[in-house]
Amino acid sequence: MRSATSRYRFSLPSNSGLAVSNEARDQIATGDVTGMVLAVISLVALHYRVRWAPVLIWALVAETIFDLVNATAAGIREGLFATASGVTWLILMFYVPLLWVTLGLIVWQLYARRREPLASARA
Repeated sequence: MRSATSRYRFSLPSNSGLAVSNEARDQIATGDVTGMVLAVISLVALHYRVRWAPVLIWALVAETIFDLVNATAAGIREGLFATASGVTWLILMFYVPLLWVTLGLIVWQLYARRREPLASARA
C-alpha cells in the first residue's frame, strides 16, 4: 500500500543540482501542493465574491508562512543552500525571496482593505 504522500512525490536527483532526503522532499512538495490548492480555491472564491474569501486568503497566508519556514529549516538542516546549482539555485535565490515579498503585499492588502465590502455596489 502506498503512503498518502507518495502521490505528491517528485524527482530531485543529485545531478539536477540538489541533494535532498525523501523526508525533506515530501515536506516541501506537500506544502507546495497545499498552498496551490488554497490559492486556487481563494481565487475562485474571490471571483464569485464569496463573503468568506478573505478567511481563505488568511488561511493561505498562514499556510505559506508555515511552508516557507518549514522548507527553509529543512534546507538549512540538510545543507541545501550549499549544494544548489542551476535552476535550483535560481529558485532559492530569487523565487523564494519573491514569495516572501508577495506574501507581505497580500497581508498589506488584506489589512488595508479590511473595511471594504467584497461585493461591488450594482447600479
